[in-house]
Amino acid sequence: MTALAVAAAALATRAAFTLAHGPAPLVAEMAAYWDAARGLLAGRGFHAGHGFRAFIPPGYAFFLAAIQGFGGGPLAARLAQAALGAATAVLTYLYARAAFGEAVGRLAGFAFALWPASWVFGDFVLTEALFTFLFMAGLTAWGDGSSWRGVAAAGLCWGLAALTRELALLFLPFICLCYFLTRNPKLAVKAVVAAAIVGACVAPWTVRNYRVLGGFVPVTTKSGVDFYIYNHNNFKQILANESDQPSETKLFADARDELDLARLARRRAWTWIAGHPGLFVVKGVRTEMNFLGLERDFFQHQMYGYYPPLPKGVMIPAFLAFILPSAVAFPLAFVAALRHRRNRHLAAGLYVILLYLVITFAAYSFTRQRYPLTPLVITLAAAAWHGRRDLWTWLKGRRWALAAAAAFTAFLAAAWLLEIYLDAGEYLGRL
Repeated sequence: MTALAVAAAALATRAAFTLAHGPAPLVAEMAAYWDAARGLLAGRGFHAGHGFRAFIPPGYAFFLAAIQGFGGGPLAARLAQAALGAATAVLTYLYARAAFGEAVGRLAGFAFALWPASWVFGDFVLTEALFTFLFMAGLTAWGDGSSWRGVAAAGLCWGLAALTRELALLFLPFICLCYFLTRNPKLAVKAVVAAAIVGACVAPWTVRNYRVLGGFVPVTTKSGVDFYIYNHNNFKQILANESDQPSETKLFADARDELDLARLARRRAWTWIAGHPGLFVVKGVRTEMNFLGLERDFFQHQMYGYYPPLPKGVMIPAFLAFILPSAVAFPLAFVAALRHRRNRHLAAGLYVILLYLVITFAAYSFTRQRYPLTPLVITLAAAAWHGRRDLWTWLKGRRWALAAAAAFTAFLAAAWLLEIYLDAGEYLGRL
């Protein structure tokens, strides 16, 4: 009954949010995915615009093609993602229940169901809703790694996730490494088996890319370009989150073809890192700040014209509704991760969080990339809240944990203050 209640709450809130704002334009990557899906249905093969054949992952385009094949438009896609969001809420409940018991599971499931940022990401015609569902399905199936059936299911789910976002290719190799370093060889072997299943899922697309592009591209060529975009700017651009448009335009102009573009981007990024190691560290700290930043995607897309302007009387309540949940959850989740770091059901999830932080330091930026971790963050925060009565006692008895929690909270505060300083003027100027 709890799972049904969680699903109903999640589906109702997401559908209501999607229907409330009416039609919305497909902006930026949304149009690329939608057009790629239309090309698949028209029999033109997979294209990603501008003559590219593998610049975006295929998984989400095939998802949209299935919806378009039944006559559905963008609204149908958003409502389908509302259903995926409801399923993800149930998976969050099941995952948290397995790790911490029914009370924490119930709290986590309903928290994700009513999490305003999850309504927004389910409403975007982007990869987040599908990828997060596949990620949590795999993580829930994996559990504590004791079941071979769960291991196989995790490999299948994360294989499909890798076709939606290439980052998922790294999940199981990193999990395997962590199990090996923590002297758990049996689970390391299971991670290798699951990784082989991921490879089998991705292999047909990799072969297709080799035939089309003439080179080895596991899923997408865009990963190389992303690596360059976040690894070539000067100090001022890094601090202010500004792009170096002339250099990025030149990169595309210098490339002979799509495959050369990916290789050239990686080569230039590595050259910049080798020549600017100190600036690379500064950039890494700055991207971690972005990754852990305040939830602002609703307001950013409002500036892009995806959402209509809010009435002035609604602006402050909406701001608090989107900002406060993460601001409260992050410190709680951090403490819970320290306290329950030996929980077998949490291990794989904690390793994935660590992987995201490593990748963020090297390449990623901004809050959108962290969204798939939201169910994990909520689960950890729910565990901390459920055990709040003795949480402070636990911290006081472990000075290392108290110091780590204080340092993490200070880092969050610095990141949020910098973000508010840089972004508030831009946003207010566009209202």
